[in-house]
Amino acid sequence: MHTLTETYRREANFFPGMASLLQALIRTPDIRVGLVSRNVTIEPDETVRLVLKRHNIDPSQLDFLQCIPLGEEKTPTFRALRSEFSINPSRSFACGDEYRDYAAAIEAGMNPLVVAFGFEDLERLVDGFHIPDDVISRTPGELSERICHTLDLAAPSP
Repeated sequence: MHTLTETYRREANFFPGMASLLQALIRTPDIRVGLVSRNVTIEPDETVRLVLKRHNIDPSQLDFLQCIPLGEEKTPTFRALRSEFSINPSRSFACGDEYRDYAAAIEAGMNPLVVAFGFEDLERLVDGFHIPDDVISRTPGELSERICHTLDLAAPSP
């Protein structure tokens, strides 16, 4: 029997196109890129690093990698990171796959990017949490297009 941590470290994959998007963002000057995760595994920092490496992303190239405990809200972390990197709130974005990510981004003065292909589905995000349909990406491709358009970047190669 394998633990969730072992399975996640061996088998977890990014959604199609997300690794190339992340790599493209990392390579772009003047864009801060990082991850804030509430990962449910043992030693979540190490788990996230292993998943990144499996997708040919060097975790040391990220500007930050913060794993926060389950139950902790992301808002204070988002605010602290914006402050640490002197990022104007109107030029900061946070992407997540659940209502709590959306709310934390707004509470931290950030622009929320929400996806309906992860933890929460579109119906629950719109009908259950009243997130505007217009800010929700339904597919990884739509998210990639939205981010690239927002940042005036060419779409990354898959």
